[in-house]
Amino acid sequence: MQFAFGVKDFFHNFLIYHYLFFGILFFVAVLTLILGVILRRKYLFAAFFYIISFLSLFIAPFVGSYYLEEYTRGSSLENIKVSRLLYTKAIVVSVELKNNGKTAIKETHLLFSMVKKNNNSILEFINIYKPVKTQKIYLKYPLAPNETRDVRVVLDMSTVAVPASCAVYYQIKSF
Repeated sequence: MQFAFGVKDFFHNFLIYHYLFFGILFFVAVLTLILGVILRRKYLFAAFFYIISFLSLFIAPFVGSYYLEEYTRGSSLENIKVSRLLYTKAIVVSVELKNNGKTAIKETHLLFSMVKKNNNSILEFINIYKPVKTQKIYLKYPLAPNETRDVRVVLDMSTVAVPASCAVYYQIKSF
């Protein structure tokens, strides 16, 4: 499975909100761990605070950063139209890129995957993680909050044997 962006890009584009969130989360984890140690004689309360501390250290950073990213820099593709070119093995994807977040975005990373369609729902789910072809697109379009922009992307299908048996899936990440 591939991502539309690199891990380095993700960490280099942290906002002040990310640092505040991780700082408060670390403070809560240490505080609940100390409360668990203080209340070690009362097993039920100590276990509750240990579980909260564990969750705030190992699960909450991933879940919280996902929702923080969606709130501050969420983006979406709307009015998606896919059409084949007649004389070349290529597909044109016409979309509207919309900034759903609360801050302006400077760049957008798109990952288009060509996935083999199947009548079996289990095989189709597995095919999502094993696409026939993937193509990364980097767009440097600044967008203000709630602003849209028309985008056209040409996807090369020369290595795909039967393009009609594939569906187009996408991932999007804006910074």
